[in-house]
Amino acid sequence: MKILFAWEIGGNLGHIAKYLPLLRLLRQRGHELLFASKEIELAQHLLAPEGIAHVQAPLVTRFTGRIREPASFADILAEIGFADTNALAALLSGWRNLFDLFKPDVLVAEYAPAAQFAARLYGVPCLNLSTGFEHPPDVQPFPLFRPWLKLSTEALLKKEAKLLDVANTVLTRQGIAPMSRLQDVLKTDLSLLTTLPELDHYGARKRASYIGPMFTLADGLTQNWAGHPGPRIFAYLRPYPELPYMLDALSDSNASVLAVVPGIGIERAATYSNERLHIFGEQLKLAPLLPDMDLAITHGGHGLAGAFLLHGVPMLTIPTNIEQYMLSGRLTQLGVGKQVTSDRVKFDFTSSIAQIVEAPSCREQARVISKKYAGYDADRMVSRVANTIERLPRQGLFS
Repeated sequence: MKILFAWEIGGNLGHIAKYLPLLRLLRQRGHELLFASKEIELAQHLLAPEGIAHVQAPLVTRFTGRIREPASFADILAEIGFADTNALAALLSGWRNLFDLFKPDVLVAEYAPAAQFAARLYGVPCLNLSTGFEHPPDVQPFPLFRPWLKLSTEALLKKEAKLLDVANTVLTRQGIAPMSRLQDVLKTDLSLLTTLPELDHYGARKRASYIGPMFTLADGLTQNWAGHPGPRIFAYLRPYPELPYMLDALSDSNASVLAVVPGIGIERAATYSNERLHIFGEQLKLAPLLPDMDLAITHGGHGLAGAFLLHGVPMLTIPTNIEQYMLSGRLTQLGVGKQVTSDRVKFDFTSSIAQIVEAPSCREQARVISKKYAGYDADRMVSRVANTIERLPRQGLFS
């Protein structure tokens, strides 16, 4: 069987790294794999050592539809090309050409709405694997990301109507029947939510197939905690304006800290490192670190959040985009962590660490949820997803 993975939106290792166990299993079962990646350099870094073929995903580079503060998923679609007939036609053409060249039996979509849409139009069975955010509830209009904007239902519907007109223009030119609502572009043969109801960005849904988070604990560099007294903190941080302050604060703390900062140079890492703070430019194996981890600091990415929550680790998040902000809000509501917005890092970062580490409430609540899912088996879940992919062309059942 030929299986095409597609990733179009987002920008970190997790969009590929979390699929490594699934990709390995599918390859062991004899399937031919191709990963169409938004970021070809990340694909080269993670997939080339595995011997998994990868190509650049079709993207629109000349269309300037950037929306500074997306209000709903309609704005996400607009940003990648759904707001312009030429851009959308080019995207669909790119995916159709890739389908014609590779001839996939199944498409597995990872935050890839244009690929999903193309698969539906051109008859390729499609499985959507979503953490929740990239597959919003099937309601019209799409849920509002930023309630403080106080946009009316009419305003949201007006945005969707414009994108629907664009999509239907493209469909009509190809002799395909028009759609009645924008939400239909996200329809697939099967959609599975690779999350927990507690971590769904939109809140727990009554009609949804939750199968649990996808993450890998065994990939990365091997590193153990230093033998110093004090709390043990793991940090996964991106290079962005507040990073120097956070590294300085961690360097001055009494904690043993292992920090992963993708792309940080050796010289820059050395300026902050000491016997308590060790900084790495690549991911670390989490399996040996989780049992003794007192706190995890991240930007609010879903993959790591799922791993930490299932292992009872409280979190401090510094969200840098709306997806991370929504998940950070869920973690705060659950009582398993705190969030600090970028504009408050210099004021609240150090004190928030102390509050989580010194007060037991966040850890206790994280352990409550961890015990609730004590029987969760990530390897078994991966095997079930592989079974589903194999059966999808015939019946599309998760088993």
